[in-house]
Amino acid sequence: NALLFQHKLKHSYPYDWRTKKPIIQRATPQWFANVRELKNTAWKSIDNVNVVPESGKRRLKAFVTGRSEWCISRQRVWGVPIPVLYNARTLEPLLTSESISHIAQVIKTKGGSDAWWKLPVEEFLLPQYLDNGETYIKGTDTMDVWFDSGSSWKLLENKVENREGAYADVYLEGSDQHRGWFQSSLLTSNAVRGVAPYKALVTHGFTLDEQGRKMSKSIGNTLAPSTVIEGGKDKKKEPAYGVDLLRLLVGSTDYTQDVSFGPTVFAGFSDIIRKIRGTVRFMLGNLDGFKPEMVVPYAKMSSIDRYMLHELYHFKQSAKQSFDKFEFFRAMQALNNFTNTTLSAFYFDISKDRLYADGVDDIGRRSAQTVLYHVLINYTTALAPVVPHLAEEVWEFFGPVRSQFGKDSFSVFLEQWDQTSSSWNNPDLAEEWTALRKIRGLANKAIEAARQEKVIGSSLEAELDIYLPLDSRLGVLLKSHEDELKLLCITSRAEVHPGVPHGSPADGYSQTEAVSAFGVDTSVSVVCRRSPLHKCPRCWNFHSDKADTLCRRCDITVAGLA
Repeated sequence: NALLFQHKLKHSYPYDWRTKKPIIQRATPQWFANVRELKNTAWKSIDNVNVVPESGKRRLKAFVTGRSEWCISRQRVWGVPIPVLYNARTLEPLLTSESISHIAQVIKTKGGSDAWWKLPVEEFLLPQYLDNGETYIKGTDTMDVWFDSGSSWKLLENKVENREGAYADVYLEGSDQHRGWFQSSLLTSNAVRGVAPYKALVTHGFTLDEQGRKMSKSIGNTLAPSTVIEGGKDKKKEPAYGVDLLRLLVGSTDYTQDVSFGPTVFAGFSDIIRKIRGTVRFMLGNLDGFKPEMVVPYAKMSSIDRYMLHELYHFKQSAKQSFDKFEFFRAMQALNNFTNTTLSAFYFDISKDRLYADGVDDIGRRSAQTVLYHVLINYTTALAPVVPHLAEEVWEFFGPVRSQFGKDSFSVFLEQWDQTSSSWNNPDLAEEWTALRKIRGLANKAIEAARQEKVIGSSLEAELDIYLPLDSRLGVLLKSHEDELKLLCITSRAEVHPGVPHGSPADGYSQTEAVSAFGVDTSVSVVCRRSPLHKCPRCWNFHSDKADTLCRRCDITVAGLA
């Protein structure tokens, strides 16, 4: 009857995150490291580290400056022991530099850290403590795992050339490690060497399901990478996408944020992989039989081909800068943009006529092949870091052509990554082709208007008349590229005229816009008509005088084949 009063209180209580059960709290003596004097040095050393994203630097500094001590002991049944002996009577620790050196030597020579648990206490005592009338016991505390992992930089000590600065090029982990591994590594390295252990620090977010929920075993929404790669039990619901798709997906996302994954996302990236395969297949097919003697020197290339090499140069530089800054998703964005906008929707489209219909030795066809050769090499090396298996497959099929040029490396990873030339960089030419592509866009509107009215089907059935002031800079440019305009617009004819179109002919469809180029707006009108000529059965251009007969170009080319 000693209890005087009883009352129930409802309050928050810590639960174990894994078992979801309340934890037992107890007061236990702990070992602490004093980092009060160390944190200023550690804080300053972060300034020399490339932190990705930049916000991670502020976060890491906040954690470092916000602590003055570090509890380095844990009470667990596993882990690296804290090798301290205690007086059994007073529980005072026996901790001297000599005793620590002796214990370290025993552990080093007699089985590693397990020796602490297996050997008797006498093995770890110096001779002067064996018969001093006191009894000693081994401590059972284990080292904080962050101290273990935070000392991992020490493994690189004998593997780096420069032993003055940071040992590691990069540390990569999740955003939760600013308070964990990143910080413990920073503190231990500064304590011993006075510098940060890493040159760069890359932080990633976490994977979420398609509903934006954190993937968790307890929820049951985790997704094993092996399921994405090899497929699940039901291949219709969970098809096998392969490791390249998973790598491309990860490489194409902004990993600094939390990222959602799921079936819809995988299906989208499956389409991207197919697009990339189609792109390299087009280049491989058109490079069949290409030899060194067929290469066209840069100075003799057509304007469009030199412009394409300019675009290739800038794509590769952009990808390189992104890779160097660990912004893999930007490198993949550059590759996708180059694939879809520059290659597929533009250069491949306007080069098919030369590649398919010109003679094998025609300079126009060889010029386009020379560009494809350079593009395929640099495109494949750009793919390789993220999609290695596809890149190696391309490299293997590219082998017969590569060997002709002395490139016999069996792996794309043995090749120089950037094989573009700074001489391809031509801003003036790029400005001209930016203007010409705007004319192509205007022409497509006129062609589409004619197609909607069922006047034409294919754009090759069309003829274009382009009207603008010929004394304008844009007019001079179009007149100088008049022979290339039909290829640019994929029509059978395209001519440039001064002024504006007269009237509105019944058989023509006109589009007029102010085209911004070279710093000024120029009024341009494009009139689209159906060609009065007949379709050539070989090149499909409407250049034949009679139905089912070859045009003059194809007649000459076919005669040459005979």
